[in-house]
Amino acid sequence: MQTRTDIPMRVSDHEQMIPKVLLRAMAGLVVITLALVSFAVLTDRPPEAQTHTAPVAKSLLIQIKEGPESSVIVTDMNGNLLSDSSRPAAGFLSVVHSALAFERKRHGVTGEPPVHLVRFADGRLGLRDDATGWKIHLTGFGQDNHRVFAAILAE
Repeated sequence: MQTRTDIPMRVSDHEQMIPKVLLRAMAGLVVITLALVSFAVLTDRPPEAQTHTAPVAKSLLIQIKEGPESSVIVTDMNGNLLSDSSRPAAGFLSVVHSALAFERKRHGVTGEPPVHLVRFADGRLGLRDDATGWKIHLTGFGQDNHRVFAAILAE
């Protein structure tokens, strides 16, 4: 037989409600955000966060593909080896290859078409895959990873 102390107490609906102050604060955030966006649109304010638009200083057509023993190799269009993931600090090549392979699989691209390795006039590096439209800016991945691709472009 259960006693009154064994039955779990039920919390009232009033105690479970979201405080009115918090609801008003959330509504205020929505109104402020809508006002800021409306102001930006109505005044034709230029977007602040745009993709990189510096002119291209140098471009090289390369292939990034699997090499022997699960390594990743980078070759030019004549098949000359430019870099491979077994070199010191070159493991980033495997990361880029995986991302590129994923994007190509997603778009149904077969084979290993070349990609453009690009140095922009301001020193940034990027990769562009014409087969999928995929682009990556390599500068944001740290100096060591940047150097791997900078060395390829310097050769």
